[in-house]
Amino acid sequence: MPMVASFFPADFEKKALKTGFETLTAFIVDQGGSDIVEKTLVGHGSVYKEIIGAAEEIKADVVLLGSGSAETGDYLLGHNAARVMRHASCTVILLRR
Repeated sequence: MPMVASFFPADFEKKALKTGFETLTAFIVDQGGSDIVEKTLVGHGSVYKEIIGAAEEIKADVVLLGSGSAETGDYLLGHNAARVMRHASCTVILLRR
């Protein structure tokens, strides 16, 4: 919303994406995944649209997602996971938490 955006510095989005990328890259390295993660992407916007768009952009063979929130005691698919499953052009694997 424009009203909310006015409370943030002009370069907030750019800095947030850079910080997110750096944090995710460090996590991958810490977890020993550097040899299996080919490309790291960080985006913002509609979650399922960003995931599908990124998968198409890099011509992914598979998307790996968590199934949804187990905290609610509901083990059904989350909203974004369900949409990625329906709309992705590649295989989608869901992990139960």
